[in-house]
Amino acid sequence: TTNDGYPLDIMTEEGFGAEFVDNMYDENTGRGMLLFNNYVTSIPAEAFLECTNLTWMRLPEGITSIGSEAFYGCTSLKNVNLPNGLENIYDGAFMGCTSLETIAFPESLTSISNAVFEDCTSLSTIIVMNPNLITLGGSSVFSGIAEGAVVYVPSSEAETIYEADANW
Repeated sequence: TTNDGYPLDIMTEEGFGAEFVDNMYDENTGRGMLLFNNYVTSIPAEAFLECTNLTWMRLPEGITSIGSEAFYGCTSLKNVNLPNGLENIYDGAFMGCTSLETIAFPESLTSISNAVFEDCTSLSTIIVMNPNLITLGGSSVFSGIAEGAVVYVPSSEAETIYEADANW
């Protein structure tokens, strides 16, 4: 739900690996929750497209992919918890999330497609838990993020691997 208590309009009800059932909003905490009839396994393309009141998202364990433009234009989104088990993030998934400051990639993540964080102008901290190189879908994955953004990797060996890749 939105921060004013209205139901959140998700752009699709298909592709989550489960059916959307309901949503709820707690005025006391300012948090909402989406309810599905089973475990969610993916976030489909354009699922939360331009949900400008969405401020944070905790994705459950079991999510293996985030579809193209899933969170595109969510300009208030500051915090996203990417769960372990996530393997792929597709084109433009977080493009234009101008409030997003920090992102942490789980060890399971192997691939990030083109323009995923393009124009995330506040993104200044990238934490990588995977010691193996995460494949990037081109040089525009981080185009337009905060100047001087810092990438943290789990070891000096991983640092050497990531520094050797021109897209990182």
